[in-house]
Amino acid sequence: MNKTITLYEYDKLTTSHDHFDEVKMKALLKINELHGGKYLDGLSNGVRFKQYVGVIQVDGLTIEILPKADQDEGHPKWRNVLIKMLQKTGNLKVSTAGAAHVNRQNLNLLEIYFELFLNEIISLQRIGLIKKYRKESKNIMALKGKLEFAGQIRHNLIHKERFYTTHQIYDQDHKLHQILFVALEIVQLFTNGTRLSDL
Repeated sequence: MNKTITLYEYDKLTTSHDHFDEVKMKALLKINELHGGKYLDGLSNGVRFKQYVGVIQVDGLTIEILPKADQDEGHPKWRNVLIKMLQKTGNLKVSTAGAAHVNRQNLNLLEIYFELFLNEIISLQRIGLIKKYRKESKNIMALKGKLEFAGQIRHNLIHKERFYTTHQIYDQDHKLHQILFVALEIVQLFTNGTRLSDL
């Protein structure tokens, strides 16, 4: 099960923390290195976060970094402040119906992002997925589209009743929907065993 650590900007996270060990620290430093060192600085036995707010997930551990402000107010308030900041910038669209879900105290930021994404997918399904034209090359029983002579000879030397053609299909199987499907698989991977998994 995924563990969550909630911190503020410029906080330190050391290997003495229950859920943070050397392996996770090395993985976190590698992620930071891949992104040009913009998230954190390495320390001898941990890391110190920079001016970055958001969520970093590494090796089954979710690290939630909230805006550094009056920390006495608690995590839920600053989590909501971060979400409102993202709304204002236009990077996160939260409808009034989704705002009630965002206000739940037991969700971490990553789960909130996932829930908003899943709600958008559900609304897209209700509206109806768009169809586009795409090309397909395969063996068919009727001649339509362009006959591919090399494919015809390779695939249908014995089966003279078939045609190897390249033709257009108008359906919902196109790149945009394939990207959404891969994103759904990623969400399923990270939310396995939670209520979001059912959604």
